[in-house]
Amino acid sequence: MFESIFALSAIASTTLARLSITQPISGDTIEGGEEYTVEWVERGEDVTLSDIGQSHVYLYAGNDSDSMVPLTQLGTVDATEKEFNTTIDPEIGQNGTYYTIRVVSDNLQSQKPEMAQYDYPYIAYSDIFELTGMTGTFNETLLNATGAEKANNDGDSDSDNEDDSDSDNNGESGGDKNNNNNNSNGDNGDNGDEDDDSSASKSKAFAAMGATILGAAVYLL
Repeated sequence: MFESIFALSAIASTTLARLSITQPISGDTIEGGEEYTVEWVERGEDVTLSDIGQSHVYLYAGNDSDSMVPLTQLGTVDATEKEFNTTIDPEIGQNGTYYTIRVVSDNLQSQKPEMAQYDYPYIAYSDIFELTGMTGTFNETLLNATGAEKANNDGDSDSDNEDDSDSDNNGESGGDKNNNNNNSNGDNGDNGDEDDDSSASKSKAFAAMGATILGAAVYLL
């Protein structure tokens, strides 16, 4: 599945949008585990926020426009609200300037002919920003996509392991849980979806996430 997704990344990178994300922007830092408000405005006349309507919001990670990998779905929002409150789970990734947010319309099809022929939805995206306070570690796919070194979050557990086997078990369990979470997010990009969407709607959102492995700056999305 991901082979076809990455093959279409070049096409996706040409996507233009009239929903322009103004927060976060390049240079911004977001603290994992703390509430944050994503904001956007309507620009241009081709597409309105009302046209975009109900949308899914996703978190991606990567080093540049060609390497973005979906991490998780953050929730849903109506584009006309011009903001979305979220708290990014610290366990889904590690510290660094690798992250972007993407807004994928549930109703509006992409306005680009090369995207519309695949029935991809309208997508907007943010600049790449930094996340701090993260406690997770990237799997191999994400390490390659971001160019990051694997975070060492086991310092405390390692020292505890010398004194207590329970601490060792907890440390291993936490690591396994985090790796499984990252692997799952890398493959599906839609863990954490607790909405009552139809399978067709979820499949469409899935396709959108992968198909839009686009650029970082002016993330229109």
